[in-house]
Amino acid sequence: MKIDVKPWSYFNKTSYSKKEQRYLNDCRVISILDSDGPFSISPFRSDVYMPFHLLTLRFDDYDDSVEKLPEGAVPCTEDDVEKIVSFVQDDGLPLIVHCSDGISRSGAVAAALDQHFNEFMVEPKDHAYFLKRNRGLRPNKLVLKLLKEALEQQWFFESFMFYLKSQEKNDHFWGEQEN
Repeated sequence: MKIDVKPWSYFNKTSYSKKEQRYLNDCRVISILDSDGPFSISPFRSDVYMPFHLLTLRFDDYDDSVEKLPEGAVPCTEDDVEKIVSFVQDDGLPLIVHCSDGISRSGAVAAALDQHFNEFMVEPKDHAYFLKRNRGLRPNKLVLKLLKEALEQQWFFESFMFYLKSQEKNDHFWGEQEN
């Protein structure tokens, strides 16, 4: 899965030409907005352009090293991570992840997904692409931790379900044993 990380400003500069719209329509886009302030406004507007495959989340760039969050700050939650895991599919569509700077929150999401889908799975070419294009990332530790845990749980669950299905086929093949 090709994964790109972009800052909020990348979409603000885009004219959304037909070519750019086709590109974005052929991608999944995860838009991570701040809970408040100038970067809480989506760079996508329905009257101008809205990607077909868009997940919008709102959480601020705080990780678990901060003992007390400022009033009104919204950290990433397990609910946010579950939405990401549900949204992302290995269906061949490239993925674009953005936040205000395209470094920390989006970097964590992209790094965890790259590790899960590309480095550990079957796409080493896409992993090399990711590493080459995203050298300046400083992944948010909380987002990275939560997402890696969720992806591991999903992988374990899917592996277990695959095992159960294979056992059903084996039982059917061998017939039920009589005691």
